[in-house]
Amino acid sequence: MSTCNASAARTAILACSLLTLAATAGRAQGDAPPAASPERARGALGIDTSAMDRSVSPRDDFYAFANGTWIRTAPIPPGMSQYNAFYEVTDRIELDLRGLLEHAADAAARPDGSSNQQRLGAFYRSFMDTAGVEAAGLRPLADELARVAAVREHAALPELFVHLLRIGVRTPISLEVAQDRRRAERSAVYVGQSGLGLPGADYYARPGEQFARSRDAYRTYAETLLRLAGEPDAGTAAAHVVNLETVLAARHWSRARTRDPHATYNPRTVAELERSAPNLGWRRVLRAAGVAQAPSVILEEPSFVAGLDTVLRQTSVAVWRHYLTVRILDAYAPYLTRPFVDARAALRRDVYGVARPSPRWKRGIIAVNDLLGLALSELYVARHVRPEAKARVQTLVREVGAAFDAGISELAWMSPATKAAARAKLARMQVAIGYPDAWQSYAGLSVRPDDLVGNVRRARAFAFAEMAARLGTHADRTRWPDLPHQVDGGYVPWDNRISFTAGLLQPPFFYPNADDAANYGAIGAVIGHEISHAFDDEGSKYDGGGNLRNWWTPVDERRFRERAARLVAQYGALEPLPGLRVDGQQTLGENIADLSGVTVAYRAYRQSLASKGAPEIAGLTGDQRFFLGWAQMWRSRMHENTLRAHVVTDTHAPEQYRTNAVLRNLPAFHRAFGVRPGDPMYLPAAAQVQMW
Repeated sequence: MSTCNASAARTAILACSLLTLAATAGRAQGDAPPAASPERARGALGIDTSAMDRSVSPRDDFYAFANGTWIRTAPIPPGMSQYNAFYEVTDRIELDLRGLLEHAADAAARPDGSSNQQRLGAFYRSFMDTAGVEAAGLRPLADELARVAAVREHAALPELFVHLLRIGVRTPISLEVAQDRRRAERSAVYVGQSGLGLPGADYYARPGEQFARSRDAYRTYAETLLRLAGEPDAGTAAAHVVNLETVLAARHWSRARTRDPHATYNPRTVAELERSAPNLGWRRVLRAAGVAQAPSVILEEPSFVAGLDTVLRQTSVAVWRHYLTVRILDAYAPYLTRPFVDARAALRRDVYGVARPSPRWKRGIIAVNDLLGLALSELYVARHVRPEAKARVQTLVREVGAAFDAGISELAWMSPATKAAARAKLARMQVAIGYPDAWQSYAGLSVRPDDLVGNVRRARAFAFAEMAARLGTHADRTRWPDLPHQVDGGYVPWDNRISFTAGLLQPPFFYPNADDAANYGAIGAVIGHEISHAFDDEGSKYDGGGNLRNWWTPVDERRFRERAARLVAQYGALEPLPGLRVDGQQTLGENIADLSGVTVAYRAYRQSLASKGAPEIAGLTGDQRFFLGWAQMWRSRMHENTLRAHVVTDTHAPEQYRTNAVLRNLPAFHRAFGVRPGDPMYLPAAAQVQMW
């Protein structure tokens, strides 16, 4: 998930006629409200009225009605492929982060960085030292490039894959120590597919002019990297690299298939792996990863691993050397000299439509987030986070959770046995709001103000070693999945835990002083969304203890799948670009969470009113403000290429459908805006889907 803030440009006074249009578009009848400034209106409403487009009827296109003016006028900033409410908030947070980092960098950090603030200052200073970066050239990676160039035998490749993983280089396999999905109290080693340079496997073979242009752009990028590294025949070598990645991509599982936690849970003993995929040298691989004691490995995509075992030997060592050289240079391009940065920027321009890179200070924050993110969060929380918002959101979590529990009891299609199991899981759900109680230690990590690439290598190796050390330990269910200063929410099924970062607890997701309706529609629906992930097509396969276990009766599971299939069909009919439809199966989990999240948040909102009723504010009823709160979270602009990548690779539907496709399924939305047969937003009751 993500969030955002209103731009400074929205301080202009709204004309009385605009508010009149809001009233007449939102209600069947009513007097026009008085004129108000957008800031004042937001404070009372929790709605950005200046973002709305009253020339659009909410019965025709509610997303455009709620966000049309913002969509027309909000620019996509340089260096970005899209802009939305989440990035609006991120922009404001990044100004605070910049101040923290610049102060730390000015504090004359010691070369070894003995405190987190000194580490942050030293790293940020090394990133901003462009003269030092240019002077260093490729020397900081010379040993890694030499290691690759020295490979002469296929047998040496698997260990090299893992060595490169330790310093943050994507290779054909991923390796991670994480909680065992079937025994969530312990950790296990997972191995999966990886190693592609384009956004997804579909990009390597999918027909269409833009996909072909993306492949050409990637080939050019690989050629540029190899030429900069001194390869005499960079063009031929790059073509071989892209051909190899095309072969690997053909063996990748689809995004929809990788969402099935049963299909991706395939334990194998080391002896079994040595027999079934002998070319991958499993004992040496595990030793190189620091997990030699692992008695078994869980394969996420076993057919890919089997295919890689064959491709490894069928591909010449020379092609593998070129491939790994490209992977190293791509992983470190943001930290190298201007030609590497420019090459990467050209690829992002051609694949995503990004015109030019972000300012260097913004890229510096991205790098810090990646490598020292929790240290930065600790500083941000101490300086900029107030406890009042956290307390209010804790109350909302309880209210929305209670509404979800009540909704389970009311489900006509579910048996008492499955209802009892679902309610038991909900009762065991853990909640994390704002920031952790204890912060990560970076003790032992050396950060120098004059060694950017070295800092990146050491920080990535530090994180990998910390991750590998979890094997054999009791699972830590207090670890935060997101950085608290970022704008996000999440659900971790093996912890049965929902989380909401400090960055999320601000407008337009949460207005501390606004009327409740918009807050229930925004942060309340986000809370409902994350709770619903425990009961979507993936999360519903885990029990309250976080274990992958079926707690459904066969009949209820069949009924759930039937309802989910109707939602798949609804979204599969959506076509954001000509000839490119939403994958209803790939996005199913998020679509269930969106639909159920709004449903349960609306139930909580109505329960909060009891018999009082909601006041009408600025000509908008409480229910109308609720649905506007949901819609305005998803305002977004994307370059066309980015939208294409989003549809092909993302598990979320494009933002306009997260508004319109969801609300068409809700009878309360139809009542709130007088939606009738023949209106584009109308969906007959028989076609509407209710999940939870």
